Amino acid sequence: MDNEYIRGVIPAVDGIRAYGEFLESDLPVCVLMNVHIALLDSVFRRAKEKEKKIILHIDRINGLSDDEYGAEYVSQKYNPAGAISIKPAVISALKRKHITAIQRIFLIDSFALSKSAEAVAHAAPDFVEVMPGTLLDLVPTLENALGKELIAGGLIPDLSYAGKLLQSFRAVTMSFSKLKGKT
Repeated sequence: MDNEYIRGVIPAVDGIRAYGEFLESDLPVCVLMNVHIALLDSVFRRAKEKEKKIILHIDRINGLSDDEYGAEYVSQKYNPAGAISIKPAVISALKRKHITAIQRIFLIDSFALSKSAEAVAHAAPDFVEVMPGTLLDLVPTLENALGKELIAGGLIPDLSYAGKLLQSFRAVTMSFSKLKGKT
């Protein structure tokens, strides 16, 4: 599976207006969220025209069921470059459809890490997005517990900090609004 596009800083594009701005940028890939399912035909058509890749945040597509059936639907209909979800069943459905699967986990304490490690072991995603992404000091612990390539996401203040994260993480997702004007 070619997933080399999941490397470096990946903008999290929130909404259709920001998506239009992303299309005009020189960034090749985005995480798309908070877009209505009825707009996905146009979204994917425009991405193809601009030679852009889309990673869908399954849990945050309005009007789409954020379960394995919703994942199967968007996988079959749109064949996104990848998809993100917190749900192991969604990750498993994406894997069955040969879509790059990114399991998002939220780390608030050691119990959350333990439960997340169990979910990751069960679902076997291609990557794990760690939230918040500011856990630079915990990278060795996370790699040990999760056994997957890691993506940092959430609460990343600027590109300078993202650069530091990229020394230990495969990719960093950060708000497109923080990247505008820097592309």
